[in-house]
Amino acid sequence: MTENTLEEKKNRLLGDIDERRKKQEKRRRNNRGIFNTLVIGGILLSLGAAIAGFSGMAGGAQVAGILALLAGASITLESAFKFGEKADFYRILVGEFDNLRIALRYAVDTEEKLELIVKKFQTAITVTARSLPRGQGMSAVKTLYEELDRHGILVVPEVEATS
Repeated sequence: MTENTLEEKKNRLLGDIDERRKKQEKRRRNNRGIFNTLVIGGILLSLGAAIAGFSGMAGGAQVAGILALLAGASITLESAFKFGEKADFYRILVGEFDNLRIALRYAVDTEEKLELIVKKFQTAITVTARSLPRGQGMSAVKTLYEELDRHGILVVPEVEATS
């Protein structure tokens, strides 16, 4: 088996990071699109319900009731599945992968530094699998930074809990 040079290892790792980054960016875009659709749809349905309720037209109360139910369903879907928080989580992961790419290109000149980038990459992947927001809010992001800090990779920023 041939020994790979540092440059070959860096290029392979860059490819792996780019592949993972693309997946997370796609997930970010999908979740952001669903979030925006639900929020804007909820607003428009609420507005439609109000207009139908006050219009005085025949059947306006029934239309207003149906539109209000749909608006409520839109809000409930967002509350239950946290599409906005998932999009923010993926946005942060994409940023982490961008930081890894920059560090790999400009700061890695030894095997030890390469190993540190590999550990950070593995940590980001592991935390992604375990900590995707499912109602716990942005505490998943704090978990990511805490895991990275345990490896001595970065300082944990102060993240305030949101309720």
